[in-house]
Amino acid sequence: MHPENHFVIIYTLPTGASHFAEIAGRCAFRFGPFGTKATSLQMASVLFPQLRVIDLSVQGHELDEVELLILANAQFMSELSAAA
Repeated sequence: MHPENHFVIIYTLPTGASHFAEIAGRCAFRFGPFGTKATSLQMASVLFPQLRVIDLSVQGHELDEVELLILANAQFMSELSAAA
């Protein structure tokens, strides 16, 4: 799988709960909720040490798979464009 198709996203909710998801092509594998963003970051770095981690802004609700894929890929492309 190409690196641009495989990464991890992390997002928090207004309650402070945090989620992360592995994005692999057109699939999203969700983890959480966790009590804090720090816990999500730690779990993601242990489970996926080789993958890029992208931090989404606070979300108003738990994201479904389609929302995860759209927001994650948009943020990933935005970060790639900014780095170029």
